[in-house]
This record gives sequence, structure tokens and C-alpha cells, in this order.
Amino acid sequence: MGSYRALYILVLFVIFDLFGSLHALETITGTQFIADDENGSLVSSDGNFKLGFFSPGKSQARYVGIWFNKISEQTVVWVANREIPIRNSAGIFKISGDGNLVVFCCNQSSPLWSTNVSVPAQTTAAKLLDSGNLVLVAKETIIWQSFDYPTDTVLPGMKFGWNRKTGLNRILTSWKSIDDPTPGEFSSCLDPHNIPQAFVYKNSVPRWRSGPWNGRVLNGLLDAGSRKGYFSDQIDFINLTSVSNDNEIYLKFSPKNGSVFSIFVLESMGFMNRLIWYESKRWVKVLVIPQDMCDGYMRCGANTICNEDTLEHCACLPGFDRLYPQDWYLKCQETRKVACGKGDGEGFVRLKDVKFPDARNSTLYSNMSLEECETECLKSCNCTGYANIYVDEMGRDCIAWYGELRDMRHYKNGQDFYLRVDAVELAADAHKNAKVDVIATKSTLVFFIVPLVVETVLAALCFYYLWRRNAKRNKGINSKDKRYCGGMPQSHLPKACGALNNVRLGRLVHDTIRLLGFEFDVFAGSFLVKFYEESRCIDNARCLFDKLSQRDCVLCNVMLNGYVIRGESENAIRVFKEMRSSERKPNSLTFADCQTFFCSYMKHFCPAIYVDCILWDAFYTSDYTAQVLLGNCMVYIFMQTLMIPGTVFMSLLAGALFGVFKGVALVVFTATAGASCYFLSKLIGRPLVFSLWPTR
Repeated sequence: MGSYRALYILVLFVIFDLFGSLHALETITGTQFIADDENGSLVSSDGNFKLGFFSPGKSQARYVGIWFNKISEQTVVWVANREIPIRNSAGIFKISGDGNLVVFCCNQSSPLWSTNVSVPAQTTAAKLLDSGNLVLVAKETIIWQSFDYPTDTVLPGMKFGWNRKTGLNRILTSWKSIDDPTPGEFSSCLDPHNIPQAFVYKNSVPRWRSGPWNGRVLNGLLDAGSRKGYFSDQIDFINLTSVSNDNEIYLKFSPKNGSVFSIFVLESMGFMNRLIWYESKRWVKVLVIPQDMCDGYMRCGANTICNEDTLEHCACLPGFDRLYPQDWYLKCQETRKVACGKGDGEGFVRLKDVKFPDARNSTLYSNMSLEECETECLKSCNCTGYANIYVDEMGRDCIAWYGELRDMRHYKNGQDFYLRVDAVELAADAHKNAKVDVIATKSTLVFFIVPLVVETVLAALCFYYLWRRNAKRNKGINSKDKRYCGGMPQSHLPKACGALNNVRLGRLVHDTIRLLGFEFDVFAGSFLVKFYEESRCIDNARCLFDKLSQRDCVLCNVMLNGYVIRGESENAIRVFKEMRSSERKPNSLTFADCQTFFCSYMKHFCPAIYVDCILWDAFYTSDYTAQVLLGNCMVYIFMQTLMIPGTVFMSLLAGALFGVFKGVALVVFTATAGASCYFLSKLIGRPLVFSLWPTR
């Protein structure tokens, strides 16, 4: 009897395994399915990814999707039935009779979603890989994969680009909102025409464009690799790969630290963000596209160049003038004389640190040097410029542009572009460069040789003075007659050495002071730290600062100001917190610099990191101007990120704590009202005009 009972239990177990819902497996076959319940899911073998049913945000609709399994915040990276949601919990995900993956609901005869591929054999299986890729396999061959049909997210190892043979284009499409994964109005893809470039579109209209691959990164990306200085362990570094051959063309990325989750996401507002999961707590944005005003596609019209560091931003290229003086958004017209083919001295001027123009009207010449490319460009009257596509100057591929030059900008670490001009413009450029060289040569003579002679004399006097003072100390001068700090009179060192402003001579002074035994003197150390900070040798100042066991308020102010000016956020915050713990107050100038620095830093990253420190300083100082600056800055951050609820909250908080609505401090109110008006304008699709004035 016992054997029959055991056999009965075994049969039930087999039936349940074949026809029941799955519980945290990584593979399903044609006899299995996933139901919309707590246990129905697929989990990758390493446990990083999970596939199942979910409801986004506040929505009650149900979708089949893939998300990160090991992080606290549910982050969906792929959605199957994003266009047709399930309105109840009766959904089923399985392999249909024809071998395709399908989503069914409510005993319907036709699926809500299907992979819809031709299956060579009806025996198929679906597996969730450790990369987050869902694959459909027949006879050990992948016939369909989710990486080929992304939603709004690019995962490490995913190909972003075209398959030339099949015509498959992997296009990212934003969610309609955080509660609705329905395809939104923004999309991103790799444009394969002529030379591949990445685009972000809004309803098929370009919103942002990258330049071509330059051997290291896409040309035009301001900060593609990392936010150096924010992460001390460099966990956000990535490897970018570009592949272009007869079969396919694509980009692919992978984190250098394999244990860190890193993704690219196209947000519903049209921003392409690179995120990393930081310290198992939150997603942190390390790259936002577009990054500034000049990053917008055709910000300044044709034949112009955008520069974020200038007041007007837009300027005509050399050899061009405004077609309409009051409107940059149309284009600049060519002013060079018609000299093409006449041998009248046409040539090229070099534009440094630029993002290449839109390459859709360009031609790639392989195995051609810059000199050969210039010759090729001069053969055509329609050729307007050329450039070496690779960062490495030894690269043998060049691009030549024909017709209008669109979407150019200046940016740090950009590449050289050679613009075609006539003889007049070429002569003007040569004259300007020659003038700059002459000024630079004269400046070198004046600002190097003369100060060198003067400062050598001052250094000699300083050495002599230090030697005399040390000699007197060794002879036993009564310490009660003078105020000493470690054997050195506190009032004379700055007078003796304060005139030095040359780094090389300053290091000689440093070596002499160390030789005489004064380096760890508090006062001497403070002077040396200040000297190195003012000479922009912050690394030397840091070494001395860390060695000194006693740090006065002046010394902390010096280092804090140096870190702020240099943009070293973590070191600035470290000194800032040290001053806070020791109840030292930064001076008003340093305090204002810190506020501006922290606030601008908060604009790009998570504001919650520094709110504690900055709020503390609002109570810490009684300076009304500093309080107003702080309130304005905090509201401005939320206004810039279009976090309207946060803007309103911070304006109320600023009003309650700092009294910024009193007197003439109305910037906070204006920022809040303006941001709210802009937000409502986006919602209704037309501009709003407001005219309000708060009660004082």
C-alpha cells in the first residue's frame, strides 16, 4: 500500500511539473507556462534578472517584463506587451503550438503579443540569460532574442545598431510616462547613412545627434566615459566598442567593473541617461544627453557653430555672415568670393575642439591622409570642409562634407575640422595666428625672464633671513622675549617669503624650511599650504595639509577654497565636514563659493547627498545674503530638473527657514512660478504667460 501511495505522489509531482506554473526557473518549454501570480517567473542563473508580470508605477495594468532582481528599486529593462496591457491578473506567458513566445489573457484565441518568427522546428525553449537577454532557441540555435527588440533600455553587451543583411534596426523608444510603457514620442537609433551617427528623435524630428565614432568614443559626447571626481573608486568607467562590417554596424558597452549595474535609458522626457546602481542604494546619473543648450540639434542653424562659453552661444563660421541679423535659427550665408577652380588661393582654416557637422551629407574616404583629403576636397566646388575621423592622428580615414554644415559646436577635447575659405579669409586667419604667436613670444620673455631675476633675489634674501633667525635660535635667545611656534617667530615668515609667486622658487623655499625643521610648525605649514594653493599646486598643498596635526581655521579655509575652485567635490566636502565637526566657521567668501559649488554639483547629481550639509550651513550663518543665496540655489536646482513638486516644496521651505519672500529676495518666487508655468505649458501643448507678484 505504501508503494502505491509513493507512486501516486510521484505521478502528481510529474504532472504538476509538466503542466503547472513555474517557480523561479530560467527556462520554459512548450509544456510549461508562467501565470500572473506571486511565484510565476523566470530568473537568470546568476539571479541578476527576473521575468514576470508587473504593474508600472501607479497603474493597475499588467505587463510581462524583465527587471533587475537583486536591487531594491524595481527597474524594468524590457516589456513584451507594452502596447496592449492586461486589465486583470489572468495573463499567461508561454510557448504556443507554433513554437513562438506569446502572451494570452482570459482564454482568448489570439495572443496579445507574440515573437512572430518562423520556427524551423516546433520544439523550442525560452531562456533568460545572465545578461538579461530573453532568447527563444530551436535546435540550439537562437531564432529570436529580446536584445534585438529593445524598449527604452540598453544593457551591457546589447548591440545598438543595424543588421545590414536582415535590415533589423534596434531602436529605443521611450515610455509614454513612468506609469505607462506604451511607446512615447522619443526614440533613439544609430543612423547608418554614409557614416553612422547616434540620434535622439522627437516624433521623427532630430533632437540630438552624436558625431561619428572616432576610434575611442562618439565624437561630440562631452563626457562619455565617467564623472571623474564623483566616484573615487572609478566604478562608473565603461568600455565602448564599435563594429562596422558588411554584415552589421553597432555600438556596444560594458562596465569595467563587472559587479556594477550600468544601463542607458531613454526617458519619457527625451533625455538619454547613463545610470549606475551606486552602493546598493540608488540609481545615479553619470551622463545626461542632451547636456546643455548647444547639445540640441541645429541649435544655431546651418553654417554656424555653437559655443556654450560665449554670451550669444551662436556665431557664423569663418567666411559666413548672418542671413537675417536678428535670427540665428535660420542660417548664415556664404560670403567668400567665387574662386573655385580658378586657382585664386582657396584654402582651409583649422577649427579646434569641435563637434563634427552632421555627416549625412558627407563622404568617407578610406586609407587617405589629411593632405590627400584636402586635395580631394578641392576637386569639388561643393566640398565645404574635411577632417580626420580618428582621434589618433595616424588614422588613415577622413571625411569630406558637401553642402551646408549643420549642428556644429565647440567642446572640450573636441577634434580638428578644416573649413574651406577663400584667399581673403585665409590671409586674415594667417595674420591672426601670426599675431597670437608674436604676443605669446613677447609674453614669454616678459613674464618668465624678468620675474625669474627678481624672484631669485627675493629667494636669496628669504634664505638668508631664515638662516639668520635659525642661527639666533641656536645661540639660545630667550624664548620669553619672542612668540615662537615650534621655534619660529610667527610674525616674520610671511613678510620674508610672501612676495614669492613662482612655483619653482616656492619649492626651493619649501625644501629650505624643511631642512631648517619648520615644516611641521603650524604657522609655517599654514603659509606653505596657502602658497601652494594660490600657485594652483593643490596636490602639494594637500600633502602638507594632511601631515599637519593642528589645523587652524585659516588653513581649512585655504584648502576648502582650493578644492572648490578645482572642482574636487569629495575633498571639499571632507574639509567642509571637518570644519563642521570642529565648530570652525568658513569665512563669508569661502562660504559663498561653497554654496555655489555644492548647488551646481547638486544640479547634475542626486540633491539628497548634500542637502544635510547645506541646510546646516543655513542655520550656521547669520548672513542674510548667504541665506537668500542658499534658498535661491536650492529652488533653482529643482526648477532646472523640472521637479515641480520639489520646486514648490523647496520654495516653501526656503520661505519658512530663510525668509526669502521678504524684502527684495523674489528670485525664488520667480523660479517657482516660471517652472510651474513651463510645466503646465508642456502639458497643454501651448505657451502660457503669467504675471504674478507675491505679497511682501
